Amino acid sequence: MVLAPPRPAAQKQRAARSLTPAAAVALGLGAAIAYGAFADGAISLPNEARLQVAVAALALLALAAFLFAPGMRPAADRVGLTGLGALALFTVFTGLSFAWSIAPDGTWAELNRALAYLLVAAVAVVVGASLERPLERAALGFLVIATAVALYALAGKAIPGVHAGALDFNHTQFFSRLRAPLAYWNALALFCALAVPIALRAAARIGAGSR
Repeated sequence: MVLAPPRPAAQKQRAARSLTPAAAVALGLGAAIAYGAFADGAISLPNEARLQVAVAALALLALAAFLFAPGMRPAADRVGLTGLGALALFTVFTGLSFAWSIAPDGTWAELNRALAYLLVAAVAVVVGASLERPLERAALGFLVIATAVALYALAGKAIPGVHAGALDFNHTQFFSRLRAPLAYWNALALFCALAVPIALRAAARIGAGSR
């Protein structure tokens, strides 16, 4: 029997630091995006409410990590802070619109949605400032999710007869256009199209590294 050589101390320390609080929150954001994509876009109850609760929990986790864990720091340039401030003002305006709204229930739903957007943006700012190579990691994470979404959509045409418990690929039986899992073909197309530049960049980088 051949024993594997022990890893150097530097590799052990790197492995111990691999799942930092910022990385855990980033994984949570990725999981929230994946859930929204595979829950018909999470644009209606109860999926939307579940996603909003998860986003609020992630925000609390990020706040706790900022207060009690090392390595978490909120930082952004002027453009980022301007965008975050504009989103906050839009959220406040949405809340104030209760004063003249003719459909308070719809306004409440829009306020919750705007608050979720604001929390996601704020958490992303903190995570992006606390991780190494945040843009690359975020892009590759989105590429993984978009690939899974595209494969699920194509499965409706390739293997519609496959059924495995709650997993049912026969989602084109009533409408021929590809739209699952986002339930709307334009949303599916946009979701996948956003991943195309990332995929091209990743493929070019791999090709350049193999030469």
